Amino acid sequence: MVWFDDGIYAGARMIEIISEISETSSQFFGKLPNSFSTPEINIPVSEEGSSIK
Repeated sequence: MVWFDDGIYAGARMIEIISEISETSSQFFGKLPNSFSTPEINIPVSEEGSSIK
């Protein structure tokens, strides 16, 4: 199987897969486990401390 790192291709494949199954997309995605992600953490710094040396 060939995998692509492209959002448009991935979206089109997802639509294709869902169109070929006999259940609704809600039922299909309802069986997947929940996933969690850490929100972006921004630490304020002064202009003096913002350069990397």
